[in-house]
Amino acid sequence: MKPPPEILARLRRSLHLFEPPPDLKVWEWAEKERRLGKDVTAIPGRYRVDAAPYQREPQESFTASDVQTTVLLWASRLGKTEMLNNLEGFTIDVNPRGVLVVYPTLESAKKWSKEFFVPMVKATPSLRDKIKASRTKDSNNTILGKEFPGGKISAIGANSPSGFRQIQAPVVICDEIDAMDNGAEGDPIALAFKRADNYRDSVQVLSSTPTVKGSSRIEMWYEKSDKRQWFCPCPACGERQVLAWSQVEWTEGRTEEARLKCAACGVLLTDAERKAMVRAGEWRATAPFTGIRGYWLNGLNT
Repeated sequence: MKPPPEILARLRRSLHLFEPPPDLKVWEWAEKERRLGKDVTAIPGRYRVDAAPYQREPQESFTASDVQTTVLLWASRLGKTEMLNNLEGFTIDVNPRGVLVVYPTLESAKKWSKEFFVPMVKATPSLRDKIKASRTKDSNNTILGKEFPGGKISAIGANSPSGFRQIQAPVVICDEIDAMDNGAEGDPIALAFKRADNYRDSVQVLSSTPTVKGSSRIEMWYEKSDKRQWFCPCPACGERQVLAWSQVEWTEGRTEEARLKCAACGVLLTDAERKAMVRAGEWRATAPFTGIRGYWLNGLNT
């Protein structure tokens, strides 16, 4: 006797959990599944990594088998949050397992959920089907904790040590770590990474806009990494260089006429030429690799 259709559908969904994940990179999943609204980008529509090509390699680093930790020491408005969103969405949809997201405070964790994560879920059909809307009486689906088939994503504030003790997760994402302080139980990054100790294929990502040089938490982690920088070719001489604010020149009182001076040939470049340089850039490691990949990017790369 043939089982009822609803039983067959349930069985197919269960069997799907045992299938190996498709061979997709994080950014490839995002290009396939994600749509960005006007509230998160100046160019709404499908996510396209070519719009900001420096986002491609770090997203590959997130899940690379030889990388223990990926460090993003980036200026603001370069796409850090959307890259982390891509990793979260990829994990939920492609390789479901536990995810821990750590922000400096409980309030900033709630803000992340309401302003970034939930809007992404609503705008992404493949995620919307797997995560229900938050309900006050549903302990499995709250602002800070959302279950999905195969796992759960949990968000906590670094100022709440007890929050770390309640979670085990192979994917750990710590954002805006320069705003975190050591608590009674020590370094919040160490506490977060300890949640992934039992997983051989754990994913660890640290991200932040840097604050005070010399006491910056993200800077300290970047110093442990292979210190990758984005090298851009000059359209006049072809010399690749890391763009620095010291290269920007303008006449006093006429900042709208600012130009970037090539560090090699000295030619003054228009803003359109600077943007073309950035799109043609490539990541280069400047230190030995020991399991931690670090990516440094300043605001000249927008």
